[in-house]
Amino acid sequence: SRTRRFREQLGLPADAPIVMSGHQAQFWHPGILAKMLTGHAMARRAGAAFAWLVIDHDQSRPFQTRLPAIDERGRLRDLAWALDGEHAVHTSTPLDARATTPHPPALPRGWSLDERVRASADALVRALANHAHAASAGAQVTRAMLDLLHGEDGVLRDVPPPFVVYATDLARTDLFAEIVEHARRQPQSMHAIYNDAAARFPRAELRALRIDPDEGHELPLWKRAHGHGVSPLFESELADLPPEAMLPRALLTTGMLRLAGCELFIHGLGGREYEPANDAWLSRWLPEDWMRGAQHEKRPALAPFVTASADLTLDLPGDSVSPEDAARARWRAHRARHHPIEVGDADGQRRRDTLVSRIAAAARASHERRALYNELHGLLESHWRAHRDALRALDERADEASRAAAGADLRRDRTWPFCVHPPGSLAALRSEIDARF
Repeated sequence: SRTRRFREQLGLPADAPIVMSGHQAQFWHPGILAKMLTGHAMARRAGAAFAWLVIDHDQSRPFQTRLPAIDERGRLRDLAWALDGEHAVHTSTPLDARATTPHPPALPRGWSLDERVRASADALVRALANHAHAASAGAQVTRAMLDLLHGEDGVLRDVPPPFVVYATDLARTDLFAEIVEHARRQPQSMHAIYNDAAARFPRAELRALRIDPDEGHELPLWKRAHGHGVSPLFESELADLPPEAMLPRALLTTGMLRLAGCELFIHGLGGREYEPANDAWLSRWLPEDWMRGAQHEKRPALAPFVTASADLTLDLPGDSVSPEDAARARWRAHRARHHPIEVGDADGQRRRDTLVSRIAAAARASHERRALYNELHGLLESHWRAHRDALRALDERADEASRAAAGADLRRDRTWPFCVHPPGSLAALRSEIDARF
């Protein structure tokens, strides 16, 4: 059957139900980890296999990660760490054609890390180094992440890793060749039905396919040249390109897997918004006998999908100060330089207020107004000298409040890589998810 052939070509079991999820090749945060944990839990409960889809044809930076760190001024900061030494360099080479990083660099100097975070960073470096000979950057990062999860200290150490499917593998399947052939016969309906479905789900923010005066209708496919990224494919190019030179775009990728690759697909929060568009367009565009064939196999034409995610934050040092509190502390430090009452000098405040009132009453550009203005500045300079320590203390409190407020966002951040979270937090997340089943 079409389903069996597709799964065999992807290296998936053909005689067992499959639960599937996936993500880009990067250092996942706990929201993505929740999909992995949910997939394993559901597969165990259902006696199914679990598979993980790796989007390996995008142009992201797989070796870029973030760590919570303290800078040389004692501030909690977001440390961007490029484990391939790229730093600010961006490349358009897709992940499946990008080289691995054999020697991940050390952490930048001038930053201090919590002992647990540093140990996690060291473990990440070792995991990457263990897969320096992987076929691509995407494969190296994916295998490193699975090692951290399923190794002896990992939260999934008691279960085998999932089957791994790379998105670029889909282009080498018979199913994709059949879809391309159907597109060659009906490019305009493919374009129109896709756009109609995308418009029905505006929250997904799916871009409408274009019509080019010379190239014709844009299709939900990529064309690619090895090592040179991907670009939109138009109907005029269908006749000259073999399926291996194309790739399904995001919607068609999960659509193919729901059509023949799994019995359940687990999305995150983003996929929850766009995946309904697949049901709206593939069921109308694919040949009717494909739909009937799925029903003959006693499964829906498109496997159902569910959503899994999680918010997990780190217990980071520092006080929780709101931006409003920080702004108030800064305002008071500034005000105290012009209002002696802020440091307890009531007499100085009365003299200051009297001068301000006299300046306001004096004629503009008059000698009297200028003399009063100079007297006011002399008063304030005396105030600054007399209360230097108190004013400095207010400035320091304002600086501290600003640092604390900047750190508050980081303490609320849910996107730190999962590997820097304490093992107990990850175990609790897994237990909570397991309990749902």
